[in-house]
Amino acid sequence: MKKLVLAVVACMITVTLAGCGSAQQGAGGSESTPAPANEMEAIIAETQVDFFATSQKLLDEQEKLFSQVGDTYEGCLQNIESIQAWYDLVVSETESLADRAVEQGRKYYQAVVDNVDVTDERELEKATEGFYDEIYEDAWDDYHDAIYEDAFDEMYDAYYDGILDEAFDVIPYKEAYDVSSDALIGGLAWLKKRSV
Repeated sequence: MKKLVLAVVACMITVTLAGCGSAQQGAGGSESTPAPANEMEAIIAETQVDFFATSQKLLDEQEKLFSQVGDTYEGCLQNIESIQAWYDLVVSETESLADRAVEQGRKYYQAVVDNVDVTDERELEKATEGFYDEIYEDAWDDYHDAIYEDAFDEMYDAYYDGILDEAFDVIPYKEAYDVSSDALIGGLAWLKKRSV
């Protein structure tokens, strides 16, 4: 379901970008420059596409990981480095996305200064709130929900909840109990110790 929602959002953003980027023909056949608001809208749309693409990349990598690891305790033990690598990828991609969002914000606010009458408080407020609302509230919220809630919940269900339940069937009860306790306390470190 979340992939469908992300795909619909991507299509909407792509259409918006296409509309913002196209030049309009004047009566004499010469191209006119886009309206000033279009430059700001294009920056917002470009940034939204970046958020979507980053989120989708992480979800695609998660799907590959699920296929690689499978749903067994042994598969989890054999692929602990890959599981940790996915979490590391999430952190690095999120940090890079944040850096890109800041840079896009700089471009956007420069476009505001260049294109909006800064003496008109209403227009200035509307323009300055545009990027904040669309990116720092909506896009970040969607990204957070898709990755740090939904995808992390899926990781928890698959590896901490699901795999640990199976451990009780695969290894002695005392060892499975210890593994389960360690997992709740120490995260992935519990599994890394077991795979050595």
